[in-house]
Amino acid sequence: MRAERLLNPAEKALRRLDEAADYLNSNEGEVFSLEVADTVRNYLLRRFELETLPRSLSEFAKAIPAKLVQHQSVLEHFASQLDFAESMGFALSVPDLEAIRDAARHVIIRTSLTSNGAGKARW
Repeated sequence: MRAERLLNPAEKALRRLDEAADYLNSNEGEVFSLEVADTVRNYLLRRFELETLPRSLSEFAKAIPAKLVQHQSVLEHFASQLDFAESMGFALSVPDLEAIRDAARHVIIRTSLTSNGAGKARW
């Protein structure tokens, strides 16, 4: 019997985004958005060995650590998608929810392609 290979943080996060599709309808906009945000947050913590991140992605986008500065535009875009969702009371269409997922996927893919540097970053 062959052992299953361990997934790296990006693969785990992308898998979790796929699983969040269970909530991808306009009646579950808040649950879906929170699941996607939590997925990105946990991924960034693991991927860049961060000890903590602000709970709010808006705060996060304003205080991006040095390790992530090169990804500021994709992180800000993702945060703006979540801000839009919140401003709409999470009553979003499926295409709006898919845009949130796509922005999250973009963050994960873009940041997975870079070195995480030495040591642990502090926020």
